[in-house]
Amino acid sequence: MKRVEKRRDEMKWNEMKPNEMTLQGKATSAAFAEASKHYNAMRLIGVGLAIWTSAVVICAASPGFYTLLISRALMGAGEASFLALTAPFIDDVAPPKSKTVWFAMFYMTNTAGFALGYMVGGILGPVVGWR
Repeated sequence: MKRVEKRRDEMKWNEMKPNEMTLQGKATSAAFAEASKHYNAMRLIGVGLAIWTSAVVICAASPGFYTLLISRALMGAGEASFLALTAPFIDDVAPPKSKTVWFAMFYMTNTAGFALGYMVGGILGPVVGWR
């Protein structure tokens, strides 16, 4: 019985990780959009990239669940800068005839990366472990 309860608790935590990243990203998207009124959007994207890159390194070296959870939240915050500020940039820069393709490629990468992460993680997890 204890084994079933432990597995149920693990499933709750595993479900929480992607949701927590998404919620953090939604919360900070508005902050980056507001900050773009006062600061250069490209610099803010750079700040978001620095946050995201640091969080990926922390996530990769995570010794336990709470470090993993915090790093995933920071990844969501860094990614929020891309999602909030890149669309206006694409709208300004992309040629009118191919603008929809640019937007499709931009928004597809987020979803494709998320799906690819689950597939690669599912393959590598049993082989190398998560630590």
